[in-house]
Amino acid sequence: VTESVGETATANQNKNDIIQRVLMTEEMSVEDNTNAHFESRSAHCETLIDNATAAFFLPGDIPTLNVLFALVCEIQTKRRARMPVFLVGRPFWQPILDGL
Repeated sequence: VTESVGETATANQNKNDIIQRVLMTEEMSVEDNTNAHFESRSAHCETLIDNATAAFFLPGDIPTLNVLFALVCEIQTKRRARMPVFLVGRPFWQPILDGL
C-alpha cells in the first residue's frame, strides 16, 4: 500500500512539474516576446505540447494557430496519441473551422 501511495505522489509531482514548466515557458515567451531561449519556433511548439494529455486553445494570433495545426497534424498522422483539443471562443474559431 505504501508503494502505491508513493507512486501516486510521484505521478502527481511529475504532472505538477510539467504544468509548471509549461507555465514558465509561456511567461518567458510573453515577457520578452521572443523565443530566444529556444532554438526555433518549432522547438517552442514541441515544448508546449510534448507532454500534454489535452490541449486548450484560446483566441490568438499566428503562433497560436501554428501550435494548434502542428498538434492536429501530429495526431492525424499518428505521430502523437489522440487527445482532447478544446477551442475556447466559438466566434473566433468558427470561421477558421468553416474554412477547413
